[in-house]
This record gives sequence, C-alpha cells and structure tokens, in this order.
Amino acid sequence: MAWDKPLSGVISRRILLAGVYALTVAALIDPADRIFHLKIPSFLLVGLVWVGRWGITRPIISARMWMAVIGFALLIPTLWTVIGLTHYGVHNGEIDFGTAKSFLFLLLVPVLISESIDLSSLITRTSMLVALLTILMVIVSLISPAGFDLLYAFSLSKQNAIVAESRDLIGVGIGMFYYKTSALLVFPFAHYCNCLASPVRGKARSLAFCIIFGAALLFSGARANFIGEMLIAGCFITRYLVRRLGWASAVLIAITASGIFAATMAPRLTDPEETSNSIKLGHIQSYEDLFNAHPSILLWGEGAEIAFYSKGYGDWTTVTELTYLELIRIFGVPMTLFFFYSLLWLAARLFRRGRIGLGVAYTTYLLISASNPLLISSTGFIALCAVWKEAEAPSAMDSAFYLFEPAYRLPERLFAKWMVLIAKTGSVTSAGARSN
Repeated sequence: MAWDKPLSGVISRRILLAGVYALTVAALIDPADRIFHLKIPSFLLVGLVWVGRWGITRPIISARMWMAVIGFALLIPTLWTVIGLTHYGVHNGEIDFGTAKSFLFLLLVPVLISESIDLSSLITRTSMLVALLTILMVIVSLISPAGFDLLYAFSLSKQNAIVAESRDLIGVGIGMFYYKTSALLVFPFAHYCNCLASPVRGKARSLAFCIIFGAALLFSGARANFIGEMLIAGCFITRYLVRRLGWASAVLIAITASGIFAATMAPRLTDPEETSNSIKLGHIQSYEDLFNAHPSILLWGEGAEIAFYSKGYGDWTTVTELTYLELIRIFGVPMTLFFFYSLLWLAARLFRRGRIGLGVAYTTYLLISASNPLLISSTGFIALCAVWKEAEAPSAMDSAFYLFEPAYRLPERLFAKWMVLIAKTGSVTSAGARSN
C-alpha cells in the first residue's frame, strides 16, 4: 500500500494510467513490438510520470517489497546475463539482452501498488481484443481466401500470430489461429466462469463472454490452451456442483468427466509422431545430453542469452518451448526452484485472499507456460506483475480499471483451501483429505 499521497494530481495520474493502458495493449496485441512500437515508450512514460508524481526519496512501498522487486527485476537477471557473457560463443549471434529486458517489467509492481492500479482487470478487459482478432482470423479464412492470404502474410511479417489452416490438433476442423498472446485469455475466461458459477447477477453476460473467450482459446489450436480451458471450466463446474450437490457427488462427477476426457483426448494430444510433440521430445533429449555433459550447469546455469544445440530444431537456439527446463539451463536448479517457489507462493496467496478466479487463471497460465515460451517474456511478466500486485495489495472498487470478481461464500472456503493445497503440493488427493 502507498505510504502517502503523490506530489502531483489528477492530470499526471491520467497520463500514468494512459501509459499503463498503452503498455498493456501493446503487450497483448503486438508482442514482438513490430506494429505499434509502443512497449519501450509507454514503459518509460509510466516510469518517468510515476517518479514525477512521487519523487525519488520518499518511501512509497515497504522496504521488503523494494528488496524483492529490485532482486527479481535487476540483480538476478544482471548477474546471469554477466554469466552468459562469459560463455559467449560463435553460435549465439547478436545479443539483444531479451531476458534482462523482460525482467525489467517487474519494476511496474511498485507503480501498480502505490497507484492502486488493477492490472489483472485491465488484462481481462483488453484481452477481448485478442479474442476478437482470433475469431476474425477464423471468419476471414472461411469466407475470403484472398483476405486470408493477406492476413497470413501480415502475421508472418509482424510475428504476432501463427496461422495454419492445415493443422488441426484438437479436431474442430478449422485449423490453427494462434495469436501469440492467446494464453492470456485464460484470465478473462476464468473470471467470467467464476461469475457464471457464483450466485450473482448478470449470468447471460457472463455466459456470452465465456463463449467468446472459450471459442478463441479453442480456435487458437494450441493443445496447452485447450487443456487449460478445460481445466478452468472443470474447476468452476465442480465449484457449482459442490454448492448444488455437495462435495461427494461433485468430486465423483469431476473424476468421471476427467477420466472420459483423458481417454478420448490423450491419444490425439500426446502422439509422439505429431510434429510439435516430436520437436519437444528432441528438446528434452538435448537438455538431457547437455546436463550430462556439463553437470555444473545444474548448479548455476549457463547464463542468459547463451545458445545450445537442440535436436528438436536441428539448430542452435537461445529459447525452447519447455520453459522450466530452459530456466534450469539458464539459472541452474537452485535458482529455478526459488523461482518456482515464488510463483506458487503468489498462487497460494491469491487463493487465501479469496481471489479464486484470478488464482485459477494464474495457476493455469503457469501450467500452459511449461510447454510454451510464455513466462520469460514481456507477455509473461505483464501477467506476473498483475498477480504480484493483487497478492500483495488486493484491488478495491476505487482502484483503476477495477472489474468486480465475486467473493466465495462461506461453504466455498473448503474449495479455496483445496486450491491452495493444490498450488503448494500439486496433489489433489492430499488437498481433499486436508480440507476434510
């Protein structure tokens, strides 16, 4: 929470909020920063206006928060970038300091806390643009082949989407229309599923939004997005059934539905001959070879910006889709475990605060990130900033961009405790036992 009022007033706050809005839209719509070129200008605008509003010597947030933010945003990425530079070789190409620049986004956390900005709600609101763009791509592909060709060429040049009409991993018969920030759609999808499963008004509106965001996740053609969508829907359907039928019946239905889903979809989604799966298997083999050949990497990593040879790509690369193995390669096992503990701590804190919708969305995003390069990027850190802010200083009705999220009723506290234990231990069985 803020310690005092800012030095300047309404106009500067509006400029600051405009900068946060522009930065969020740029991160969602233009992840490669090749369309609007707004990421750096909007980030600098937010930082400069914020310093102008508060000054540089006044206490704004607690010393504990400053230590955490500076450690994660500056010290850790700088140290491992230096380690990487000592291992720089011919296969690395031009260094762009992408890892260090991504971590800088965490400097937004003090801004969000001191200014009471609900970034999670802003992501939920602006994600509608990603959903509509995904659905628009599908419509254009169905009604206008010439328009689709233009759209395909544009997505290639701007690197904002992967479009492939011939790829149909999920079996909906449409193709793959993967906007590169589509994983963030789990946040609005979980929010409106939470509204739909809660005893609040506006069911028709929530259902309409669930359909829109659910369709966009499905049309993305990404397995992880689809599984995440099903996980979120399953969580809130179970929550609704618990309120209507009780725990025993709800859990029995959930287990049965999960078994049917696994039996029908697992063979399609885990086929080792499928191109994406074979690439990931090649990555895993390459990581195993690297760690066996250089076991010291498991202790302190290779450092940031260092390429390694992956059988999955058949080439040298600085990033793969297997985020958590990549973190081990860059930072080593101890630091990766520290990162993972910190990520799960945020999830547990959200559930303790009753933020079930945001907690489920964030946990799902972490699962999706396991097989997609989404976490160590501007997109991933925008999500982490939003979650960290809500875990530290929950937004209220007077927060900027606030979007109401239903609080759980007293009988649903068991659900929240169960989800906290899942985030901590990954064990549904033990979580259910402890809740009881």
